[in-house]
Amino acid sequence: MMADVVSAIGKAASDVQVVDVLNAIAPVRISEDPPFRRYVGSPARGINLLFENERVISVQIYAQGTRTFSAYSDDLPLRLHGLKNQSDVHRVLGAPKEADEISSEFALQEHGVRVVVTYDGELNIRVISISPLAK
Repeated sequence: MMADVVSAIGKAASDVQVVDVLNAIAPVRISEDPPFRRYVGSPARGINLLFENERVISVQIYAQGTRTFSAYSDDLPLRLHGLKNQSDVHRVLGAPKEADEISSEFALQEHGVRVVVTYDGELNIRVISISPLAK
């Protein structure tokens, strides 16, 4: 069972929520993006965390596999597990801030996160990106 990725958003690399996520996806691949950013992910598990100044600023979850990432096999966060397409996402998360045939953006105040869901040509979920809400 995957640790709570939503609770890791905005937290320092040493915080227990972040450590739990990293332990759950181990082994990880690290890609440095100097001078302040670093990607830590698991292509086999379909998840990638972006750190900036040692703080999680984004999590990408691959609902569909890509050339470099397998499809995420654990339960999707934010009540998105089992959902397949854009209309399902809108039904569960509510009216998006913005939406088109490529993506939907949500500001989830109750979780303190911004969620962008991108879709394939058939409006099926491809990638879920979660980041802190802008202050």
